[in-house]
Formats: sequence, C-alpha cells, structure tokens
Amino acid sequence: MPAPSNSAELAIVLPRLPRSVPRSGVSEQARLSLKQLLGDTDRRFAEAFAAIDRERYDAATGELIRLRS
Repeated sequence: MPAPSNSAELAIVLPRLPRSVPRSGVSEQARLSLKQLLGDTDRRFAEAFAAIDRERYDAATGELIRLRS
C-alpha cells in the first residue's frame, strides 16, 4: 500500500456547514422557536442519560445487596 504523498490525504473530509444566516435575516419568533426546540432536545437527551444511569445504579445496588446477603 503506497504511503500518502502529503498530510492532506490523511485528513478526513467533513461536510461543510451551511452558511450562517445573519440575525437581521431571522425573525425574533423564529429564533425563540429554535431556542425552545434545542432546549427541549437537550432535556430529552439529559433525561435519557439519567434513566440509563439509574438503571446501572439500581442493577449495581441489587448485585451488591445479593452478594452481601
């Protein structure tokens, strides 16, 4: 397998982000809606991870109680 000729060939090509829209081009209502949507998504992720942690904690606690009895 031939070695790459430069470091640019080693880099992973990532998709480019869309151009940002200036704040003046977006209504206040649209910005608030997006902020609310992102906040809701963040809360759902946090709740999902907390549920996983609770399941792991409960399983570990149950195992410890079983081993000590």
